[in-house]
Amino acid sequence: MRRIVLAAVTLSLALGCELDDNDWELDQSSGAATARGGRPAGAGGSGVGEAARAGSGGTKNAGGSGMAGASPSYPAPKITSMEPTTGAYGTLVTIRGEGLGNPELDGFVLALGNRGEVALTPTDEEAVVSWTDEEITFRFPFPAEGAVALEAPQSAEVAGEFQPTWHIAQELPQAPAASVLASISPTPDHIALLFDTRPPSLLDIGPEGVTEQAVTADDVEPESLRLYLNAQKKIEGVGVSTGAAPVIVHLQNVDDDLVATPTALELGATEYGVAGGSEGAAVWMHRDAGWFRARPSGATWTQDKGPIAEAHAGEPDRVSGATSDGSLFVAWSVTTGDFLDDMEAARMAKVAPTGTKFEGSLAAGPSVDDYVTQLTLTSRGDGLVVKTCGSDVDPFGLSGTSYYCFASLHTPSGASIMRVPLSETSAAYALTRERAVAAYCSSDQTWMIQTDADVAASPEVPAGEAVLFPCPQAVALEVSGEGGYLPVVRWAGKTYLLERNPNAVVDPE
Repeated sequence: MRRIVLAAVTLSLALGCELDDNDWELDQSSGAATARGGRPAGAGGSGVGEAARAGSGGTKNAGGSGMAGASPSYPAPKITSMEPTTGAYGTLVTIRGEGLGNPELDGFVLALGNRGEVALTPTDEEAVVSWTDEEITFRFPFPAEGAVALEAPQSAEVAGEFQPTWHIAQELPQAPAASVLASISPTPDHIALLFDTRPPSLLDIGPEGVTEQAVTADDVEPESLRLYLNAQKKIEGVGVSTGAAPVIVHLQNVDDDLVATPTALELGATEYGVAGGSEGAAVWMHRDAGWFRARPSGATWTQDKGPIAEAHAGEPDRVSGATSDGSLFVAWSVTTGDFLDDMEAARMAKVAPTGTKFEGSLAAGPSVDDYVTQLTLTSRGDGLVVKTCGSDVDPFGLSGTSYYCFASLHTPSGASIMRVPLSETSAAYALTRERAVAAYCSSDQTWMIQTDADVAASPEVPAGEAVLFPCPQAVALEVSGEGGYLPVVRWAGKTYLLERNPNAVVDPE
């Protein structure tokens, strides 16, 4: 086991930075430039604006774009106000004053962040809403935090400070550029991530830093791997071996490293589901005689249930899935419309952890207009994620057929979120026994976190909480303690653990 301790990210209160042109890189899906490695500007230094005028910046018309420079009679910038001074990333911030520049003038740059993390010019098409001589309105972008300054050809002017409600807790420099196969929160304020490397790699991230744990998992199907907590609340794993006769593989905890040990349990299945979480783990196998279940008992995996007959095998769009408490689900599509309007929806039947048969059916998600085209059930934490894709057919043949997908989250206690917008790269889900939490990218490119409590409080418009702007690549999301979340995102090639910003004080409305 190799331990790497990272200090929490701290941000100095420098009001300007001199930056080497080589330190600039274009942030993902954005016209904003990110500055790395800058040093505080000394006396008389012109700061970020000078670097931007030299050709850096990365915005549409920055650096020799042909825009006219400010005439000698153009006033030096004078800022009279900036508001608000706190809010989520993506909050609209307005700076008022005179001599602030405009899209027709070159050499005006907003330097955002205590280390000049982001620089905006008047022609930025994503973050800047408007930029006139008297007023600038922009959406405060990730990952900037702190100082807001306007650099102009004549001088620089500090507008104030902006504290985002969420900010970077830690940068994870050793996090591989690979997808996360599974995650879990073993203790409060900790998140463990299992990465799809060869062999898989496991990082345990907490307030003290990052622990890199060894994983020995040769000949295991990567997509089958799940993490769970054993009876001692230690992280273990389970998966299915590759090869012609796959078996269940137990990833045992040996001094906090994970070592793969094949069990004697052969799958022998036409389909199977693997689940893991704080409730434990389970593998359900569909064989000719019906459904069979295996679960861990101490250090041994045993088959403890089956055969269980299923009456839904011939239903349209039928799929299956499992949850970490040992439950089994099958889902299929049903017609919910009438002769005037074609509509379909997903229904589910369940075998409870102690059950011996499928019981009733419940809604797996809301209806689609017109037809269900795909259903997917995926175990996530202690719950289940149902992905529903549908088609909307134009009956008149004027606009063709449109396709869309959404996710529905279900917990063992019955808490749910029935319709979460599905954005493949920005979506992340966390489910405990009692809570369902989803992160998604909204239509205005704000990364939102939504909970089942948001849905209960405002079922018509359960938007949730704004976290980042623009939407990042979501790596993982876990629930930590009462009301806390552990989001991990990837941005501009770097991986970050986020946390609520204690310096952001939002006045209640």
